[in-house]
Amino acid sequence: MFPRCWWLRHAAARKLLSDAGFPNGLNFTFNTSVGASAAATYERETTVILEQLKKIGISGTIQTPDYPTYLQNEAKGLFQLLPRYFCSTASGSGDPEYSLLYYVKGGTCNVMGWFDQRVEDLYQRQLGTADIAARLQTVQAINRLVVNDLAWVFPIYTELFFGGFRPEVKGYPGEPATMATDARNIFRYERVWLDTK
Repeated sequence: MFPRCWWLRHAAARKLLSDAGFPNGLNFTFNTSVGASAAATYERETTVILEQLKKIGISGTIQTPDYPTYLQNEAKGLFQLLPRYFCSTASGSGDPEYSLLYYVKGGTCNVMGWFDQRVEDLYQRQLGTADIAARLQTVQAINRLVVNDLAWVFPIYTELFFGGFRPEVKGYPGEPATMATDARNIFRYERVWLDTK
């Protein structure tokens, strides 16, 4: 759960926009897709993201092209904002290989065409490393380079299991959801709430 201070940073975000020359905020077109079988909730999720961004002065409209058009536009960089969802939620393995594809040349998720030779070299090193601890160190080195250089960051490691076990969590089905089974298809989060009374 995010610390409470996370939700209090809207003013700081608006100041960053103003300092960057956008005192009246920004307006974007958000591109997502409803065409893929796994994308059934993407438009709704993008709507939630847009509603949150409005709190700091970023507004926009949502476009939902058919899936082939979406993929072509993504590959060519023909978009303003592209809410990007994890490429491999069906893998369930936790292997960093899946999310590293955001940061290597030719990676299937590297829609910005970003390139850094140091990351390429480290990527190749971790591919040939059988020692888990050594591989983790190499991946963490990639993470540091990415965090310091890119304007956007996708987590290299993601938590596979999540669950609601505290007594104030109500409506949770009682079984940890995994990325392997795609939690969105297990149950709807609208049924889960916090009873803080």
